[in-house]
Amino acid sequence: MKKLSDYGELLTVKELCEYLNICRVNAYKFLDEHNVAYTKIGKGFKISRQSLAEVLHIEIQTGVD
Repeated sequence: MKKLSDYGELLTVKELCEYLNICRVNAYKFLDEHNVAYTKIGKGFKISRQSLAEVLHIEIQTGVD
């Protein structure tokens, strides 16, 4: 199971689905219902990892000690 810190600063919808273990339709509902920051680039969405962490009330662990 991947940690949120394993993803880049911006996640795709596919990565969001993978991380939350939800389908694409529910991913878009999640973004809308929880006001997660995202940017639409062309036809794709880029979701802020930091905004997602805030919505989920988790800290992003970095690999730096």
